[in-house]
Amino acid sequence: MKQLAKICFFAIFNTIIHAKETNVFMSEVFQIVLDPPMFNWTHEGMKNQFVYEASLLNAPDLPSWINYVYSDRHHAGFLYGVPPAKYDKDNVPLEVVALNKKNYETRVENLNLWISEKENPALFEVHIKIDNLNVDDLFEHERSEGLKDIFRKQLWKESHKDLYITFLSSAVELGARKPLDPTEGEGYVYPFLIIA
Repeated sequence: MKQLAKICFFAIFNTIIHAKETNVFMSEVFQIVLDPPMFNWTHEGMKNQFVYEASLLNAPDLPSWINYVYSDRHHAGFLYGVPPAKYDKDNVPLEVVALNKKNYETRVENLNLWISEKENPALFEVHIKIDNLNVDDLFEHERSEGLKDIFRKQLWKESHKDLYITFLSSAVELGARKPLDPTEGEGYVYPFLIIA
């Protein structure tokens, strides 16, 4: 019986990987991709093969300023948010549990968010609401940079050096209604901050 207990103990704790470190700034949106390579898995083409659940380490939920969304298109989950300006901790330990629904293997990854103040906080802010897209669309680098380039190159040329995002939320989370056509995006609210 003792040997069985040792095997079970080893099997459960053998999958924990050392904590990964991520630096984030107060008042700036961060994004962490939760995908199969993070857990040393490969995607085998099965739709929704992996499920992710994130929380504070040894707690049931995430802080109110960290959001989670799963993207079917990217086959990945995304943790994103903005640390509050007056946050009382400089380190936020997170735990992400991943489940491979093909073979029901579970793995755990620990993340440490190191929070620091932005050196030159923004002086100006612009809020925009964009329809027909979802929050996860902005996690594509080309799309978010294209949107920033509209401001940098056409609308607010002085912002080309120091434009950054301070808030990102689904329009539905902020009280908008879901679109009548389910194939349309929910929309999102996206403010920019500029130091200029």
